[in-house]
Amino acid sequence: MALQRLVGRHRPWRPEAVGSPPPHRANNLDALRLAAAGMVLLSHQFALTRLPHPTVGGIDVGTLGVSIFFVLSGMLVTRSWQSDPHLLRFAARRLLRIWPALALCVLVTALVVGPWLGTLAPADYFASDGLYAFVWNNLRFRVVYTLPGVFESNPYPGTVNGSLWTIPIEVMCYACIALVGLLGVLARGWMLPVLAACLACWLELRAAGVVGQSTPGQNLKYGLLLVFLIGACAQRSQALWMARPLPWVLACVAVSAAALAADRVFWATSAGAVLVVCWAYRSATPWLRRAGRFGDLSYGLYIYGFLVQQSLLSLGMATWGLAAGFAAALVVSLACAWVSWHAVERPALRYKPRTAAAPGSLRANA
Repeated sequence: MALQRLVGRHRPWRPEAVGSPPPHRANNLDALRLAAAGMVLLSHQFALTRLPHPTVGGIDVGTLGVSIFFVLSGMLVTRSWQSDPHLLRFAARRLLRIWPALALCVLVTALVVGPWLGTLAPADYFASDGLYAFVWNNLRFRVVYTLPGVFESNPYPGTVNGSLWTIPIEVMCYACIALVGLLGVLARGWMLPVLAACLACWLELRAAGVVGQSTPGQNLKYGLLLVFLIGACAQRSQALWMARPLPWVLACVAVSAAALAADRVFWATSAGAVLVVCWAYRSATPWLRRAGRFGDLSYGLYIYGFLVQQSLLSLGMATWGLAAGFAAALVVSLACAWVSWHAVERPALRYKPRTAAAPGSLRANA
């Protein structure tokens, strides 16, 4: 029974054909997105109060949450390209999904939070070059973390919104899918896994010092690109794991266990993320599949969470205790995410280009 719950037989959706995805909001993906954003928020709560990061089975909770996002994004964005392999329409859809909410977050941070919680006088703050560098660079996906005089006395000083570091990497992943799509790699089922395997070998050789110099920033960047490509491979091979999930479950568990035993946490995290995403993709748990009834709040929860936590810390959250501080940050971040979805994200998605034959089911909200 436990294995049946793991592979999603408790309430399976019934596709018309093997490999076709469940109808939108008829699976557990909305709940998984919220859970992943909550995992990142929880990890940041520990980090921002100078506590050790929480782990599950040796895997960092926040890192697992980010990996889940990138696996899921790889699956959904690949499906988006396959549904309509047109470069300009694809780029417009991706831009409308991530940029309007990011722009609102950046402007709220710079024009509301900065002058409210910063130490500079308003005249000095608005005259500073750092303010305009923060806005201009973040709006064009070049992350700047600091605002003049903001959060300088926090336990984790200076960084206004650390969550934004993944946004340029996500954009790079979108460009990668467009490129491999234009080159015909996605149309040939065997080429995408080969590409992912080559990237994995290159990363391992760099980590071992055999090829070039490896920096932590580059490891994160190209590691997440690999996780994204793994998600794309999962999308291309979905007919296999949809029809026969047990071998894939066992393979993911075996890879994760072997990687942890060899102290290769990246591979354990990636295998765990693939397992969780594929379970959510093919499962329809009644109370979980209703997680999106208030809107897709996961992106807003992710991009506002760090900012909200830093703001609450500057207002004295460090004295509230870990549980109370996390609960307050979660509630405020969800409220910001709700406003972001209903005021910006959902209206922006109405302008997504449509094709003559619209995709029949799960549309990319990654």
